[in-house]
Amino acid sequence: MKYSFLFILLLVSSSAWSQVLFKYDFKDCEPADICLYCGDAPARPPVKLAKYLQKKLNRAQFEYNGKGRQMLFQVYIDAKGKLCVLSIDDKHDMWQLRKDMRLELNNMPNWIPATLYGKPTHTSMVLEFTFHKDYFDIRYISKRPQVDGRVI
Repeated sequence: MKYSFLFILLLVSSSAWSQVLFKYDFKDCEPADICLYCGDAPARPPVKLAKYLQKKLNRAQFEYNGKGRQMLFQVYIDAKGKLCVLSIDDKHDMWQLRKDMRLELNNMPNWIPATLYGKPTHTSMVLEFTFHKDYFDIRYISKRPQVDGRVI
């Protein structure tokens, strides 16, 4: 009995930790269930995401932080389309840009939610931001070949 309880405790705690993918994790939202890349059709922004964020952010930060640097954002989109940032991988420690991008992503208009069998569903996905001199590219990182690498 004692060992089965310990096994269950270890199983639950290991699955809870496995949901956050990156170094910087946040409690902006508390999803009951995180499902990476769930749904038949992925969630998508209502506007071109790169254009939206480039209007909102200080372009001087892109140049200062250098060409070719990347940040990965794990985001959660609920069945109503509300997005929140779960975790960020920032190997170059661009802390101000990371903070500003997280704020803008959390406050942007609702996304078109992922669908599963024609009904909206919650999902989690990874967005890769690659910075250039005065702009950046964004693409999905996914296990699905038809979605992976698509610029949004």
